[in-house]
Formats: sequence, C-alpha cells, structure tokens
Amino acid sequence: MFDVIFIMLIGAIFVIVGYLVKFKEMVGFIPGYDPEYYENTKMMTNIMGIAYMLIGIITIGMAPYMVKGVLFYLRIWLLLIGTVLISAFILSSKYGVVKNEDRR
Repeated sequence: MFDVIFIMLIGAIFVIVGYLVKFKEMVGFIPGYDPEYYENTKMMTNIMGIAYMLIGIITIGMAPYMVKGVLFYLRIWLLLIGTVLISAFILSSKYGVVKNEDRR
C-alpha cells in the first residue's frame, strides 16, 4: 500500500511542477533552458508544462498496476512516458520555439 502512495506522490510532484512551468512560467524547472537562446518563452513553457503534467497523470494512473511486479505494466509506463517526451521534443523544435541567431 505504501508503494502505491509513494508512486502517486511522485506523480503528484510532476503535476505540480508542470503547473508551475505552464501557468507560472517558472523556466528553472526546464533542464538546459537558456532564456537568451530562445525567443518564445511562452510556447516552451506551454509544451514542457503539459509534458510534465501528462507524465504525472500517467504515473498516478499506473501506480496501482506498477507495484504488482508485472513487467508488462512497467513497459506500458515507459512507452507512454517516452511518447510524451518525444512529442514534447518534436513540438518544441518544430512549433513556436525559435532560436536566437545572433548568439554565438
């Protein structure tokens, strides 16, 4: 029982961080973010905030199944998390995030 609560707590932390990134624009939670390197901070915080919140929601939803010891559920979790991260990477590099060209 404690295992499920602990995994749900980790998911809740991801949801809270996602909220802070998306709505409060706390870019300090985005690893490798340099405000001088990107022009559109709002689009980056939207994409990464939603990604963090989705990771948290998926973790909370999968918590009861992950502690059963079945490797199948861990593989599904990894597949979903990987899909969210790859989607966030593609969206941030393709839509709305423009690099400053004058920085060298």
